[in-house]
Amino acid sequence: MAQRLIELVDSGRIADEAALKRAFRRLAKRIHPDVAAGAAATDGASRSFILLKADYEEALARLASKRAGVTEAPRTAKEPPASEAKPGPEAARPRPAPRPYSARVLYEGLEDLLGRGFPTEPARAPARASYLASRDEVLGLLAGRDLFLPPGNAVEAFLALEAGLSAIIAASKPNHPMEGRFAYYLRNLVANILYYHTSGSAQPLNYARNEWPRLARELKGRGETRPLAFLALLMADLEAGPACLDEEAGRRP
Repeated sequence: MAQRLIELVDSGRIADEAALKRAFRRLAKRIHPDVAAGAAATDGASRSFILLKADYEEALARLASKRAGVTEAPRTAKEPPASEAKPGPEAARPRPAPRPYSARVLYEGLEDLLGRGFPTEPARAPARASYLASRDEVLGLLAGRDLFLPPGNAVEAFLALEAGLSAIIAASKPNHPMEGRFAYYLRNLVANILYYHTSGSAQPLNYARNEWPRLARELKGRGETRPLAFLALLMADLEAGPACLDEEAGRRP
């Protein structure tokens, strides 16, 4: 198993980071020390997980090397450089159609989007296209969720989170380190919630439960309440159990 991910990348069966992350998660769930029983089993799982992590990092580097040979298409004289192109307003983008809702796919999609820099769109065109495709998948899944899960405002709550977090990040530039730290804490809360859903580990669960009340109070104190609705949705899902593991076990739709 030590070089399983490298083999998948080299053979072309894995061609992007999202697929590599999904493969890594599937393997990690089987050998993570948190799920091992007994001291001996935990030691063995720890060694296996270290090898798997090294395999993942090398596979990630090989994907990056493959992409390094891909260049952007030539621009016309009227087309601005990617670094100068500004995304249009949200209202100008058509909303993705609702997709069949799956908690596992939603949380894997949110994890992928966060890893691509959410809520900040990449400047370069290829990375921005991948980011927007990941965002559209999340919005489509949330729209599907809204069709049958109350209160039915997940899409609007997500867009409000995006706008609020973007405003906090913008306020942190260039010389406001405390604002930047607060944006980091908010992203870290989301990252821990997502990790809990894919791992079932108690550590991110406890971290999210401890941090959420403090961050909610600070958001309200700042008058920046837009992120609250979606963060509350994530916390409610968290209390229902690990979505990815529960779905795989048939306990959640």
